[in-house]
Amino acid sequence: MTRPIPLRPDPRALMTRNVSALARACIAKAMARLDPRCDERDHMRTRWPDDPTAPLILRAASQPATLAANPVLGPSLVADLIATIGPTGAGARLLQAGLQLVFGSAGTVYVPGLEATADKVTFVREGAPIPVHGLTATGALLEPRKLAVIVALSAEMIAGSNAETLVADALTRATSLAIDAALFDDVVGDDVRPAGLRYGIAASTASASTDPNEAMIEDLSALAGTVSVIGGPIMLVTAPERAIAIGLRAPRELPFPILGSPSVAPDDVIAIATQGIASATDAVPEISSSRSATVHMDDDPSAISSIGTPNTVAAPTRSLWQTATIGIKLRFNASWALRDPRALAWLTTTAW
Repeated sequence: MTRPIPLRPDPRALMTRNVSALARACIAKAMARLDPRCDERDHMRTRWPDDPTAPLILRAASQPATLAANPVLGPSLVADLIATIGPTGAGARLLQAGLQLVFGSAGTVYVPGLEATADKVTFVREGAPIPVHGLTATGALLEPRKLAVIVALSAEMIAGSNAETLVADALTRATSLAIDAALFDDVVGDDVRPAGLRYGIAASTASASTDPNEAMIEDLSALAGTVSVIGGPIMLVTAPERAIAIGLRAPRELPFPILGSPSVAPDDVIAIATQGIASATDAVPEISSSRSATVHMDDDPSAISSIGTPNTVAAPTRSLWQTATIGIKLRFNASWALRDPRALAWLTTTAW
């Protein structure tokens, strides 16, 4: 008698389920603001009585230590959110392809560095002593840095039948843009944000060929060759229009994916060996909502930082109460680092 093969859960389906549960938890918190006669758990039971995951997310806001490891939520709900936006976000796809970790109670995560050399393992004659090599102890320290976003949705959108889709779309798009904006720059890290991946890495020399196709091939080959010392998959990141141009110019399918990010300058091309990047996030995000706040409707960090500065007008502003709007705030800790600086190379093209 043959034994049946047990069904295995689809990882992608589990990620999508957890992100849907996150959107439902956001909606339940918003609905509790619209109708204070019921709390978010009441709205959850009324609207999605069969969802086992969203109520745990609501509880996690007050009890993250015990629920972060809940098997229903999985190892990291934030990682699921990043994985879900992967197909559209270059930064999310890159972090997903690298080493993903979760911040624990210690608050920081130490990631051992990579040592991409071939002389640490050798063939040994039978009976001969095996060489002992000391590996380098350098590595990356991932410290929590708060990543937060506020999305404003009308009361009608929250109460409508498409609320789950709209909230999930708003959260994933906002998170995707926020990750890309910080991940691919060259800004030094501080107590507010992690360093951009290009910090401290000088640009490589672009091809001097006058033939655009030849220059493109030389540039891409040089970048891929530089980071190939790390081994493993390689990804290229550039502006969306240049990513499309590479696909059209290439005579055949390239051996590595080309990702487009609006946060990369039009003439910049970045190559990254994914094994050389590590990231860490909280397991469960913090969710809050408001219908009475006045918010500064601007996604420019430099403009937002001026709020509260004397004689400075923070415009445009919006009264959530006056416009019957709900503000949903999502925040979680995140950080990333290169495990080896040789894992990234970039240049500014000049001929194609």
